[in-house]
Amino acid sequence: MNIPTSKSTKIGPLDHDSYIPLYIQAETILRELIQEQEYQDGKLLPDEMSLAGMMGISRNTVRQAMDRIVNDGLLSRKKGVGTRVSVRTVTTDLDHWHSFTHEMTGQGIPIENLKTTVEWELAPDSVVTFLGIPENRPVLKVDRLRRLDRAGLVYFSSWLHPRLNLSGTEDFANIPLYDILEKECRTVPELSEEEIRARGAETAEAKLLKIRPGAHVLLRTRRVYDEANRPIEYNTGVYDAELFSYRIKIKRPR
Repeated sequence: MNIPTSKSTKIGPLDHDSYIPLYIQAETILRELIQEQEYQDGKLLPDEMSLAGMMGISRNTVRQAMDRIVNDGLLSRKKGVGTRVSVRTVTTDLDHWHSFTHEMTGQGIPIENLKTTVEWELAPDSVVTFLGIPENRPVLKVDRLRRLDRAGLVYFSSWLHPRLNLSGTEDFANIPLYDILEKECRTVPELSEEEIRARGAETAEAKLLKIRPGAHVLLRTRRVYDEANRPIEYNTGVYDAELFSYRIKIKRPR
């Protein structure tokens, strides 16, 4: 069985004299192959006939090996297209809530902050109404573009109440927002009202999320209150609908 120690997985003839079944040998090589960056980035795997020829085994044996990996959720097949590494889907529970950073960390999903923009600007009507501020009062807005491990991009915009006395120089790029509110503003986010709807991606959003304009996205609007039930944050999150899902637990009343 040809399993190299180099970064590039070489596919060669399998050991027909080994006590290890051929489909297991093939599966081992394929599992190493799909760890290579080009396949993690979405490149199609070689087709079954090509793999069978390289390994010196039947197409059915290759399929048996690939089926085991598909069943583990690591590969996905699409008729007429081919087989590629599965994109991880991120699920969020709506029976409780945390900051996005803490939520993803709790699921073992690494987060990379790609871009953070902090500006003072006039807020749209929906934000003005929720925060209960004058229309002509500038509001601190924090925009963050984040990448999750193998699960695409997500774009957040937060408008923060002037009452919080934030300066705009806080480290929003590296410290979770709610940690900043608790430690620097002595404000505890207590209640969140969530609204989720599907729509097509606007041109600017599509560019940020690296999807086509009009592709399905989830728009999540979060209205956050402190312990005194005062509004503190109006937040929107735009997610690629192919990569994110929400799970709701509902108990039937008696």
